[in-house]
Amino acid sequence: MSTHKAIEDSYCLRDAEHQDGTNRYTFRYNFQWRNIIQEHLTVSVRSVKLWLAPRHLWINGLQVHTSKGTDPTGFNTTITGSMSEFNDKLSGMENAVGYKVYYNPVNRRLIFDCADNNYFNYTSADSIDATMSEDLKVITGETNFHSITVLHQDTNNYIDAFCFEDVWDRENVHVSASFVDLGYKNFLGVSNEQFIPPKEYPISFTDQKFTIELFDSTEQPVEIPSLDNKDTLLIELILNSYT
Repeated sequence: MSTHKAIEDSYCLRDAEHQDGTNRYTFRYNFQWRNIIQEHLTVSVRSVKLWLAPRHLWINGLQVHTSKGTDPTGFNTTITGSMSEFNDKLSGMENAVGYKVYYNPVNRRLIFDCADNNYFNYTSADSIDATMSEDLKVITGETNFHSITVLHQDTNNYIDAFCFEDVWDRENVHVSASFVDLGYKNFLGVSNEQFIPPKEYPISFTDQKFTIELFDSTEQPVEIPSLDNKDTLLIELILNSYT
């Protein structure tokens, strides 16, 4: 008759090995479990939980100039949930200088778009002639957006839209795990789902670590902001040994 032993454990992103700029996180298995040899081992996943802290989004140093006037303040708002909430707040935003701001979840862009077919230009507050990529700071929490793109620039350097690239929509993430060796791209599941019964996968006793990778619904890599450790992901595992 076989004997079954189980260790329940939780793994948090804060405890993972992670290189900034990547969506890959590496965890070491429980110490007791790593010392088990010559037994049949499996790992069962009970849930993957994504916790998001409220975030204040602000744009510093942006001056937008149109035929209707100049706005030196940019905008700011607080996001308590997903980017869809943020998008709802932005959808009705059109002030005296005549531009709109909205989030496009398909290509992960935060876009400033000129209203009424007008054109506008922009500078940073630090220097009237400064380029946006050098001096404009765009921050969510304490994490800088990766890049800025100008759309539809004419010969006079006036534009009708510009956008901030690679803005995470804060929706549930898709999780791939190294111990899932049968599914598409090692797909484990979606965050904030309870797996009933737990998903169980065989593991070699030589395995000391496992890795996960995070993606959004369009299969774009997602890196959870880590500077203040307020946003995190928690994996609940059951480590099984059979003799």
